[in-house]
Amino acid sequence: MKKVFLANFIHIFSKKLLIYVPSIGLLFVYVVFACHKLEMHYIFLHAQSSFGAQRTSEIILLPQVIVRYIKIFFTAQPNYQYFIAVTEFIFFVGVFVAVLLHVRQSIKRTHTFELGIALFSFANLLLPTLTGTFSSIPRYSLFALSTFFLLYRATPQIRVFCGIAFFLLQCLLFALFTQGYFVS
Repeated sequence: MKKVFLANFIHIFSKKLLIYVPSIGLLFVYVVFACHKLEMHYIFLHAQSSFGAQRTSEIILLPQVIVRYIKIFFTAQPNYQYFIAVTEFIFFVGVFVAVLLHVRQSIKRTHTFELGIALFSFANLLLPTLTGTFSSIPRYSLFALSTFFLLYRATPQIRVFCGIAFFLLQCLLFALFTQGYFVS
């Protein structure tokens, strides 16, 4: 009886230990490296503003980012940057709504696996916004796996519409990229 209990305990402990491996890697490997090379343990918390991508190292909450973008829509001149801001905002809103729908469906159906995917998607979408901008949201939204679950369950008409819309948007963004414009 004791051997079975011990085997179960070791099995559960090893599974839970795998959850903490990424955090252990960050805390011990990266922090030690940063301390040794740069003499700053947590430089990653303050380095965002050095890259010049209009990001801040302070935490900005989502409502403030949304208000900033709405202000951009009403005050900025329609140009390339305006188009990129609109694209980022539309991507964020669309994927955010999809993730919320997936969370709701997962809770209703009591699918813990899908709820985990939905919460992962939620974190992937919200964490980059804490820097104060929706910059690169189209890239981050690719990891919001909830949208793939919803598209899989969607009607064929919605799938075709989304496919055509994404193809046209991809063509437009690729044309801008080949002209030398960076599209997040």
